[in-house]
Amino acid sequence: MAENNQFLTEMRERLESERMHLLKEVASGDAEQRALAEERHPDIGEEAAAVTEKALLDRLGQDDQAVLGSIDVALSRIENGEYTECADCGEDIPEERLRAYPMALRCVQCQSDFERGLGKGEPA
Repeated sequence: MAENNQFLTEMRERLESERMHLLKEVASGDAEQRALAEERHPDIGEEAAAVTEKALLDRLGQDDQAVLGSIDVALSRIENGEYTECADCGEDIPEERLRAYPMALRCVQCQSDFERGLGKGEPA
């Protein structure tokens, strides 16, 4: 697929919007979680509640970091002219796949191979 400037602009804007939304969500979620931690579990002690809340926040933080990392990689691939190119085989990633999953690194076949343990590289 030829590099379509309109498509790339659309995808860049979508990725940047998703990135900003996630950052805002994480920031507001942190404030909400701190408030909830102060209200929850008065009968089991503050320390146990704090450990439980911290574990939840750590998990959510890791998931959010992974998504942000994938978004940043996709944005970098757009800037480097590699966005529509499969990271494994070098063939074009169909526009429909990128619209469905803007952070895709691989074409459908290479992603399938990767998920079955036959592919190379990092998760998409």
